[in-house]
Amino acid sequence: MQFLSEYLSQIQSISPQDKEHTYRAALENLFGILRDNLAIHNKALQSLHIKHEPNNDKEGRGAPDFLIQNQGLVIGYIENKRVNADLDSIAQSPQIEKYLRLSDNLMLTDYLRFCLVRKNDKGKVHIVQEYRICDLSQLKATLKNRALLESKEKELTELFKLFFTFSPKPIITAQEFASTLAQRTQILKDSLIEAQENPHITSLYETFKEQLYKELDFTEFADSLAQTLTYSLFLQG
Repeated sequence: MQFLSEYLSQIQSISPQDKEHTYRAALENLFGILRDNLAIHNKALQSLHIKHEPNNDKEGRGAPDFLIQNQGLVIGYIENKRVNADLDSIAQSPQIEKYLRLSDNLMLTDYLRFCLVRKNDKGKVHIVQEYRICDLSQLKATLKNRALLESKEKELTELFKLFFTFSPKPIITAQEFASTLAQRTQILKDSLIEAQENPHITSLYETFKEQLYKELDFTEFADSLAQTLTYSLFLQG
């Protein structure tokens, strides 16, 4: 069975006016099929878990759309954008820079183009490898060409083989561990500040002020909460 035929059938009505998350279920199914196909020849991938972040219409904020884990280790992240989005520019954005602080292995996609994004030895973000199924204007024509789809499946599978088999850099020293925690704390703090208008966050902030310190400003609150959450999760682990 050609999995790209099923995938393209599910997204054949996609347009640049659709929100990023509109066809995300089809995208998640595609990732699962790619993993399962690769796991046939690589048993280590049988425990690979693809976790989807529920949509919150974040428009470039928050966390990546998909978290990839294997036996508790973070293998990488996948971020998806609207179809025909300028992925080359997005790859150089502060958002992607932030995500690459969480993992050195990131896949960026607009549903038809898939870009493996990493940092080079000098810390510069770049697309190391990519594959485009087809242009949006060619989607329906491509869907009808079964021989072409078979070839495209092989090439897309090879790209995801690189992504799914990535080995995370081990944390060896206490300094590296402290730096890793600090990075995640900063990202959580930034996310809290960006979500300042969220009623749940606002309610929590008001509770903090009432119970702890009436003069507490929001930035101090976000910093304190981020540190508390990050380090308490570490202690529980």
